[in-house]
Order: sequence, then structure tokens, then C-alpha cells
Amino acid sequence: MTQLAEGNTFESPPAVVIESVVTAPPIGLDVLGLLRTLEAVSAEGVSARHFLSRAAEVIAGAVGASRCAFWRLRGDNLVAVDAEPFGFTVDERRALHSIFVPRSAHDSAARVLWRGHTVAGSTVDTVVDDRYLTVLRSIGIEQHVTVPWQWDGRYMGMLAAYDALAAAHSSLETAQLLEAAGMTAALVTELQESAHAQTTLAVEEGSRAREVALLRQVAGSLTAGDDATAVFGEAARVAAQVVSPPGLPPRRAAFLRLVGDDTLVSMAEYDVTGERFQPTYALADFPNLERVVATGEAVVDDYADLASHAPRVAELAVAHRLQSRAMVPVRSGGRLVGVLTVAARDAVGFDEDQLQRVTAIANIVGLGMGNAALAQALGREANQSQELERLKGEFLNVAAHELRSPLGIIKGYISMLRDGSVPESRVAGVLSLVDLKADEMGRLITEMLETARLDAVGLELSLDDVNVLDVVQDAVRASEHMIDGRHRLRTSGSQDPMMVRGDRARLTTALVNLIDNAIKYSPDGGDVDVSWTKGEGAARVQVRDQGIGISAEQLPVLFTRFGRVVTPETSHIRGTGLGLYLSRETVLRHGGDIDLVSEPGSGSTFTITLPLKANGHAD
Repeated sequence: MTQLAEGNTFESPPAVVIESVVTAPPIGLDVLGLLRTLEAVSAEGVSARHFLSRAAEVIAGAVGASRCAFWRLRGDNLVAVDAEPFGFTVDERRALHSIFVPRSAHDSAARVLWRGHTVAGSTVDTVVDDRYLTVLRSIGIEQHVTVPWQWDGRYMGMLAAYDALAAAHSSLETAQLLEAAGMTAALVTELQESAHAQTTLAVEEGSRAREVALLRQVAGSLTAGDDATAVFGEAARVAAQVVSPPGLPPRRAAFLRLVGDDTLVSMAEYDVTGERFQPTYALADFPNLERVVATGEAVVDDYADLASHAPRVAELAVAHRLQSRAMVPVRSGGRLVGVLTVAARDAVGFDEDQLQRVTAIANIVGLGMGNAALAQALGREANQSQELERLKGEFLNVAAHELRSPLGIIKGYISMLRDGSVPESRVAGVLSLVDLKADEMGRLITEMLETARLDAVGLELSLDDVNVLDVVQDAVRASEHMIDGRHRLRTSGSQDPMMVRGDRARLTTALVNLIDNAIKYSPDGGDVDVSWTKGEGAARVQVRDQGIGISAEQLPVLFTRFGRVVTPETSHIRGTGLGLYLSRETVLRHGGDIDLVSEPGSGSTFTITLPLKANGHAD
């Protein structure tokens, strides 16, 4: 006789209080009629998974319950059988999948699973840590009767009826009926799975060698270090073939690659009908694909009841005549990178052995992707290392050459000051020159350090609201010491504010580099004009010189790292070739750019363009 577990019979401390059973007058449940109905359902020849879904519906009708579910143990995990319990919406089924019942748990489900108790009562007055009843309550279930699902002394999980009509049967009657139905369902399931296993065993003996050869073919293709993308189609073909039952329409397969956190993109499909499914899958529209990505577990969709599926899933199943679909995660390098799917247009479904075959192919695909990615990464690293070695040598050569000149001047004047060979009247001028050369060395060192930092971690910007007129003023003031008697620095432009979002110090340095370049490459002197305008949502600052200019063929070299154009006219001009490179990188990181217009003998015009803040300052 079934015994209902009361809250005070559990070990201390109790994790849940089970209501006392309120016994209604028995009205004679038709247990025999129910078992005969279940026998008729089993004779329909459907798969074990589909049988259990139909059995849940039949049992719910027999006890007057709005919902019913078989829960199956898989290791230490409790899951609704193939996500097809009766009477639940898609969102409610998703909530059920959040239930996990380890052996150490003390809640209601643990007492059913690990101790063989039957529990029944309300879900409303439960403690917080009873995960099973808390989830039931969250989806609107108020009453439950939950019994062990077993056969021949082996626990398969549990069977539960929810919100049964209290006036129809007592909880005790309902529990007795559930236990009887559960044992019948367990027996039918065992017999179906055993018969199916014997049938498939005979078939497998003749096809195993072919499957092994196919798997080796995929493994050989995917682990050879080639681009894995080229062999995704082969993997899909093999996955479809190894799970296609003899005499039934061939199954179709696809590899979907995870892009971001919420989208799967079809990389390859195999379908003998030539049909093509949609190219992208938003996980929000395909709950079970989302579940595979979120949990890393294989999922099988059964499309017998399309009303229980999300609209986009049902549309896909109808459009392509699908009866079921297996979805297996693909991992590479310890992270999930995609999903291998196999869809069936037959009613046979997928068994555990077929899922294992698809999983094996998914693992090979992941390994192949990892090998390809590793080979590509090693190639990139080798190229980068080679480039870094080249740049290091160039860096050291430039540093040694460019620092030697100002350092020699500084040392020479210091020696003259020390031995008193500089007249008193010239000491102040000499000290100013030493200070100027020290600043020049400082700029050279800063340029090289900034270049190294840019390559390693990028430029760090301290962003704020900046008036471009302040940047121009700062840059002109910083450039005044570069002007000699041959040059004249002129400025022109409106005094209306030109507000941008930027790093004032770095923008100032970028403009100083352009002014310094204009002065250096105007060896015969002349005007250096700095002007500014705004329009079309942008602020523009121009630096125009009357120097030697540069040909169109040589323009691309200027903004590269260490890029210098050396001609007979410019060979005596010192420079690292980093100033223009850093200036442009700085402006680019502010969302702008630097343009150059130049002709030999006619000077050059550099234009900095920066986006104005969207606050009314743009024209």
C-alpha cells in the first residue's frame, strides 16, 4: 500500500512541509481501464519517448489533472522526458529544465528519487530551498502528487500529476493510480527500448564498418590542419548518413556556428532533397537551440505536438516536414563554438546510440576547428614575431641616429661651460640652446615610447569636452620656440567654439607634430599658416607650409611607422618618422582623420578633421 510521506516524518531539519492528505470519498478509479488505454497506446508502434508523452496525457485525463509529467533520471540529473510533459507551455517547460536534484538535496523531489517516498500536497506554503516545489509554484501549479517511477526494483525517475481535481479523487487514490500507471509505462518503455535495441543491433552489425570509415574520413579531413570551414559540409553529410535508418528517407544535417552570444549562423548543410534552411537562427526564437548553447547538453526536439513549440520552430518543422531534430553542442578549446543538428522526416526519432554518434562527429569537428585555429594563430604569431624583430632593429637604429645629434650638442656645450670657454654674455643663450636640445631629445623619446605603447596596448585617451580653439592655442604656444628668423607662424579662424569629445593633451601633441613637420620641411623659410573652420558636423584644422612638398607617389609612406621620404633635398633633415604616424593614429582614435595635399616645390597642407559633438555646435 502506498504511504504518503508527511513533513514530520523526514529527517531534521526538514526542507519542506508536505500537507496532510485530505481524503475524499473514494469513487473507484478505473485503474484497469487506464492500464488498457496505456496498452493501446503502446501498440501504436511509436517511439518510447512519444509513448511517454501520450501516456502523460492519458494519465492526466484519468485523474482529472491539468498537467502530468514523467521525470527521468540520467545520472544525478532529473529531467522531463525529452522535454515533452503534458499540459505545459514552452516557457513552463523551460522553467522545469532548471530543476537539478543531487543526492545531497533534502527537498521533495530528492525524497521521491533517492528515498522512494511519495509526496503530495500544496506548493504554496513551502520553504525557499525546496527547488522542486518552488519552480512548480512559479509556473502557477498549486497542488501536486509525485510518486517514484520504477519497475522491477529499478528507479527510472518520478511521475507527477499537477492540480488534480480535489473533489474527484483523494491524494492517496491518485498516488496509487500513478504508481500503477508508472510501473506499466516503465515496463512498456523497457520492452520498447529492448526491442528497438535488438532490431538496431542486427542492423548495426552490417553498418558499423561503414560508419567507422565515415568517421575516420571526417577525422582525417578535420584534423589535418586545413581550414575547417572547407570540411563542415563533409561533417554534415556524415552526420546525416550515420543516423539515417535503413529504408527510411535520408536525414538532413547542418553545422551552425555561434556568432556572439545570441545567434547561430549556418556554415554547411546536407540534404538530399536540395532544400536549404534559414541562414541564421536567433536563439530567442529557438528555445532548444538556446538551451544547447546555454547548458552545453544535447537536446532532441519532437514535433508531434507543434502547438507546444515556439512559432519559428513550428514554422520550420512544417515548411520542411520535420518530425524531430537532434541538436548537439560543438566545443573547441574548452568553449562552445556551434551546434551540429540532424533532422528527421520520419517518426522513428533518435535513440541514445544515434546521439552518441552525432556527438562523436561534433567532437571531431571541434577538434578540427581547434587545430585550424591553432595553425592560423601560430602563423600569425610567427609573422608578428618576424615583424617585431624587424621593427626592433629599425627602432634601435633610429634611436641611436636621432638621439646622437642633440646629445652631442648638449655634451659639447656642457664641456665648454665647464672649462669657461663660453663668454659670460653668451651663457644664457647657450643654456637656452641646451634646454632646446633636451626638449628635442624628450620629444624623440616620447615618440618612441608612444609607438611601443600603441603596438602593445593602444593609446589611452582621457576623454572630455574639448574646444578645438584651445588645442590650437596650446599647440601654437608649444611651437613658438621652433620658429627662427626665416619662418613666421600665422593663425586664422573664427573665435566661435568648436566642441569635440577628445583628449586635449594628445590632440595638442598631434597638431604640434604637424607644425614641427611644416617648419622642418621648409628649409628656406616662409609662412606656416594654422587655420580652422567647421561645417558638416566636423571641425577642421589646417597646417599649410611653403616648403619643398612631396610627390603623389610618396604620400602613402608619410603616415607609416618610421615612414620618411629621403631625397637630396631632405637628407639633412633629422626625424624618427614617427611623428606623423602617431598624429594620425591619435586622430583616428578620436573618430577623425588627417589628409595631406602636396606638390613638389609648392608646399604641403595637412588637414585634421574631427567630429563635432552632437549638441548644436555643428553647422
